[in-house]
Amino acid sequence: MPRTLLCTTCHEKLVTSHIPLNSPFRDLLHSIRIPSEFDIPGIKQHLAESLVDLANYDAHIEGLMGIVAKLQQKRADLKKYVDEHRKLLSSMRNFPPEILGEIFGFCCSEYGLSINKSSYRDFQVNASALRLSQTCSQWRDIVISSPSLWSRMTVSFTYPRVCRAKRLIELYLFRSKSAPLSLRLASFGNPRDGPEDTEYLYAISVLGLLLSAAQRWEHVDLDISHYLVFEAGCNLFPDSRVISPTCPLLKSLNLTLNDNFYIADDHPQ
Repeated sequence: MPRTLLCTTCHEKLVTSHIPLNSPFRDLLHSIRIPSEFDIPGIKQHLAESLVDLANYDAHIEGLMGIVAKLQQKRADLKKYVDEHRKLLSSMRNFPPEILGEIFGFCCSEYGLSINKSSYRDFQVNASALRLSQTCSQWRDIVISSPSLWSRMTVSFTYPRVCRAKRLIELYLFRSKSAPLSLRLASFGNPRDGPEDTEYLYAISVLGLLLSAAQRWEHVDLDISHYLVFEAGCNLFPDSRVISPTCPLLKSLNLTLNDNFYIADDHPQ
């Protein structure tokens, strides 16, 4: 019987039946003649032997493919291990923290946090400073010790995932420490849309957060409803005759009220 060497180390072999390369039924294969009663038993026996060998081949191929899959997984694990250790020799590790801080500053030069509407329904969140801080412990130490990287934010109040957005803003305000803030805010929320309007309530909450840090405002661009200005201001400073936000660092303020200006009789003057 034919033997196929499977392993040169253990010399395992696959033993199969002797299937001739030229079929004994070659004449039948190339004609439309009906097999005779004498031919049929021989064809069935030939098929049975061939099917046994075919099953043996399939079984061995499946086993070999399993071995190959295990080898590929081990190779992938080793490749990851090698890549990780190659990084230990990377020139980036030799950069002084001051140089890395300058590079990170360019990465966050426009806005360290950007929550904006990119299309009719899609929203884009780009938290550059946060991403840099999550790269490795060295980068994290540098980014967290650089408040200016967290001090620039642009926010659209129409962002649908309200809770996540508010947590990000709170985090950026906390990590920016005493650094001057550059803010760009936009909202079209309006109480006339209903008292439970999510955008309006979210905008009031976030604007209140930012008003509480007004002493750090440096450059501010607001495109909002006047309702938000009064509502947020009154919630944070209920007695405006006694306390009001001061902005000693303010260099520029661009305020656009995107609705008809109206002051209710019960608003504090």
